[in-house]
Amino acid sequence: MDKIRDVYKQEKELLRLAMQQSFLKEEEEPIYNRVLEGMEHGAVLDIGCNDGTRTVDRFGTDRVSKVIGVEYHRELADRANSNHGGGKFHFYQADAESSGFEDSLENIMEIFGIEGFDIINISFVLMHLKDPGKLLSRMKNFLKPGGTLTSVETDDRFSRMLPDKEGRMKQFLEFCRKDMLSGRRRLGGDVPDMLELCGYQDVLVHSRCISASASEKNRKEQMFEIAFSWLLEDFEQMCRIYPENQEYARIKTEIAENYEKFRIDFTEKSTEVSCGLVMVTGVR
Repeated sequence: MDKIRDVYKQEKELLRLAMQQSFLKEEEEPIYNRVLEGMEHGAVLDIGCNDGTRTVDRFGTDRVSKVIGVEYHRELADRANSNHGGGKFHFYQADAESSGFEDSLENIMEIFGIEGFDIINISFVLMHLKDPGKLLSRMKNFLKPGGTLTSVETDDRFSRMLPDKEGRMKQFLEFCRKDMLSGRRRLGGDVPDMLELCGYQDVLVHSRCISASASEKNRKEQMFEIAFSWLLEDFEQMCRIYPENQEYARIKTEIAENYEKFRIDFTEKSTEVSCGLVMVTGVR
């Protein structure tokens, strides 16, 4: 699995993630502002902090005094510390699915005198886990009473392109579903039920998709880059890892043949598009 996860350290993927972070900032900001409203000297845990850039963007406010970021990849955690560490920001390498994750968190909290977190943020992490509900359940105990868990996840069930006479959106969403590197791309809509089953209160769905109107060509171009530009490289890598898999080889060929046609349709001046992105909060 490590060989597959390492795709997220590749430079092109890091650039795509940087574009994604910049694009989503506008979508997420009202939600985070609401969660942070009235907070003083807050403590935040950001699970899946990547290189720390978005962590600083989200939680650089004076309302927060301590921010702990954890990241699966050591290289990214090291980069986060190099670029943003110090002051109130501290980044660690950790595997959220490991049996020792809770012990590691408790040790970190003891170092910084954190008794509980006001916010636990989990963005584009649950979709890559074997048991996302287990992590949500475990993290509830690390929130202060009244603390908030925020989740941002993809859900292709809410993705649309109109018109789509050739059915290319459906075709490429199916490619995404079969891409083992991209995680469970229909998870986001299930997170509210997961939170309620784990005992979170006041579960709110703030958004189910991001959209662009027919006239928003630049926005559509950015959305396409974020949502689909990685597909061909993913299947090329999967074909290298599993050279005997004929379905991966077939899909790689179909992506190469149809990618540019899909991009033109997606960004066409008469086309309206939506990409499923579910933003949810729940309170302990």
